[in-house]
Amino acid sequence: MSREMVQEVLARTGLSITEMGQDLWQVDMDGCTLVLVYKPESDVLEILLPLTTVPEGAGEEFYRFMLELNFDRILYGAFALKEREIVLVDRLNCADLHEEEVKGSVKALREAMLHALSALKEVSL
Repeated sequence: MSREMVQEVLARTGLSITEMGQDLWQVDMDGCTLVLVYKPESDVLEILLPLTTVPEGAGEEFYRFMLELNFDRILYGAFALKEREIVLVDRLNCADLHEEEVKGSVKALREAMLHALSALKEVSL
């Protein structure tokens, strides 16, 4: 799929999407900001939702808790780390990308964020 075709799909979602650069868009939805990155080399649309930074002093218990959240509470996407930033990420294959798939992923990541932030309050370091 070409960049232009990805843009057309994004335009049909009805979401508030702003182009931020080459193959890079921002989605603002209900008080959260997601980043969409088209990776033409792998024909993937990556949807990222930054959550928070890794707490100072985080150790094995914290990372184990995050992996358990990935398994138990996150239905779409997964937690990832980018430096010290905790990010929810979903990757969509662009070969047959459809606007409903993009909307569904964005909404699912937002829902996962709410569960994750609530669950993170439970963990002690």
